[in-house]
Amino acid sequence: GDKLTIIEAYPAETAKIILKVGIDIPQGQSIQNIFLNGDRLVIYYQDYQETDYIPQYNFAPSKIYTNLTHIIIMDVSSKESPKIIKDYSVNGYYHNARMIGNLVYLISIAEVNHFQPIIPLIREDTRTIISPDVFYFDNPESYYNFNTVTAIDVFADKIKSETFMMGGAGTIYMSENNLYITYQKNLPYRYYQV
Repeated sequence: GDKLTIIEAYPAETAKIILKVGIDIPQGQSIQNIFLNGDRLVIYYQDYQETDYIPQYNFAPSKIYTNLTHIIIMDVSSKESPKIIKDYSVNGYYHNARMIGNLVYLISIAEVNHFQPIIPLIREDTRTIISPDVFYFDNPESYYNFNTVTAIDVFADKIKSETFMMGGAGTIYMSENNLYITYQKNLPYRYYQV
């Protein structure tokens, strides 16, 4: 749900709860994933953003709601009083994440609204820090998504991000040196009529 519990689990005979605290996430949402590396805890959760836009052939602004994925990095060296070090947000819904060494990788997906495209941004708190480059492939799709890969070094203050226009990401694979994103290619209906 929305609770962080720190437990002293060893030895099992004297196991006890050290801390149980609520994470400030929107009502009805829950933690999507966590990673622990030494004294750094990374928490992913889902949120929403409201944006004003003016639809084509209209003069009055409308609201558009988009998904956001939050990445909270906490220092848990003091188990009784962990501290939030960073709170990043990325446009798109949480799809998957991986950790290797000190780096965490987030794959988030945002629908491409052809009438009012919202290019994914990376924010720290409310300040935009990265507008990732958007790449595409020469094999056209009938339906596009922004698939954003964000890499964060949890001990150094380093973050990188790139966005790829393609179908929605499927299964994620990771080796020591590469991240692989699979997706299903959907061919137009008339392709099967030949």
